[in-house]
Amino acid sequence: MKAYLSILNTLETEKIQEATLKLLENTGVSVGSDAVVEHLAACGAKTIGNNVRFPHEMVIEALQASSPKITYAGMDDRRSFTFPEGNRTFLSTSGYGAFYYPEPGAKRRMSTAQDLVKIATLAEQLDDIDFFWPTTMPTEESVTAIQEMQSYNVAVRHTGKHVEVSCSSPEAAEWEVRLAEALAGGSEELKKRPLLSVVASPTTPLAFEKATVEAYPILAKAGVPLNPMNVPIAGSTAPATFAGTLTVGNAEQLAALTILKSYNPDAPFVYSGDENSADMATGNISFLGFAPDYDLFSVAAADIARAYGLPNCVGHGCNENKVFTSVDAFMSNVMRIAYTLTTRTDLSVWVGGADSSIATSIWDIMLDIEAIKYAKAYCKELEVSDETIGLEAIDEVGPHGEFMSSPHTLEHFREELNIISPEKSYLFADGGTDYVQKAFDKGNEIIENAMPFELGEDLAKELDGIMAAARKALA
Repeated sequence: MKAYLSILNTLETEKIQEATLKLLENTGVSVGSDAVVEHLAACGAKTIGNNVRFPHEMVIEALQASSPKITYAGMDDRRSFTFPEGNRTFLSTSGYGAFYYPEPGAKRRMSTAQDLVKIATLAEQLDDIDFFWPTTMPTEESVTAIQEMQSYNVAVRHTGKHVEVSCSSPEAAEWEVRLAEALAGGSEELKKRPLLSVVASPTTPLAFEKATVEAYPILAKAGVPLNPMNVPIAGSTAPATFAGTLTVGNAEQLAALTILKSYNPDAPFVYSGDENSADMATGNISFLGFAPDYDLFSVAAADIARAYGLPNCVGHGCNENKVFTSVDAFMSNVMRIAYTLTTRTDLSVWVGGADSSIATSIWDIMLDIEAIKYAKAYCKELEVSDETIGLEAIDEVGPHGEFMSSPHTLEHFREELNIISPEKSYLFADGGTDYVQKAFDKGNEIIENAMPFELGEDLAKELDGIMAAARKALA
């Protein structure tokens, strides 16, 4: 017995799947790279210029080649994990924001590599962060590919957890893979222990930009897991209906899967829909908790991914308005996170996001982590058995009895009952209400007292050499 949300029934899911196959075969997608188009044509796709149409047999073959499980390896093997894993959602920081709030009350500024050092150090110490997507960018780097690989370079020196990064070009893919291969001990070892995963996304509707799609062959051949996080916006870049937006989003995911598998049938793939809706009065995106659409899309995308048997990353987003003015306000954010986790998404990447995920701060991360501790209790698996039903214990107590002193209670209450209270959190310890300052102070304390993650001198020098070569090649 476990809590999870579902919106689509089997017939509705199948209808979207069938429509997706028709869309990919008849309308197709735009692929901005002539080299990739030629390759796909040789693999059986129909092409008209840069329009690529996938026969449904080609898509189904790609689905059949997909593994139902993926490993995200960490430099510290104890931090590696394989998913799906039961009812568990593995959590990461929100990724690749360009802004950073240095202290409470200060204006946000462009983020730097030194900010990333702090955030990676903090993430290393927080047990509720399972893997790390660099949530700030080294914006002092002027070349985008260097920004992306420098994010990986900085992160792996300060956390032993798995690191996921953005990748928007073949140059970034090539050099990120070289860094990961150095960390793993070679190309074959990287395939066995994927120390790197990559977010490289389609452009809605139904397009793959030249630079992004040319990264796919490199990632596929290296065995680096791809997370093609697309963002269809209902009423703007996708139809103004849930079913239409889900179909467009699903088509982009399956197109990404088919392209990836055409280069390497064993390439790891994570289904990663991030559908949303537009505010039709303003054109703004109803992002991360300001409208119910985002949550409903997340649940539906999870239904579709599960139907395919694909590992997924679809239920993102807690309420970014983390003004915990009371225990009740704190619990409202807990419930929103619990809602996200019950989508049954395998991965969720949002911790510490601010300003629609383009910024972060130490306190944003710490406030989210504190709420996560309570939200996870809503997602536990509960056993239904003769022992947990406890007919003998109920019979022994009988009418008008009490169970506080029952041996059955003593045996089971610790694993069955959630005896937790937000009032016990450090946020509410002294009755003060400046929760942002408390969270900031707590996060800084963790960073200052953290045992540094040791990469090793020889390995650090090897990464230095790769970074130097990349700077020379891409300058």
